[in-house]
Amino acid sequence: MTYLSHSHSIKETLPLALRHELETVGIKGNNKYTENKLRKEQGLNKRIAY
Repeated sequence: MTYLSHSHSIKETLPLALRHELETVGIKGNNKYTENKLRKEQGLNKRIAY
């Protein structure tokens, strides 16, 4: 999905629901608590794809 920004440049964006899922897992974003941080705490491999 693409959109035209205020500066008239074309930018790509993820659907909001997918972006939230990637942030929750810890693949994208910088949340304090993520699935990958919990997995690390438990000695499990982190999820690198969703």
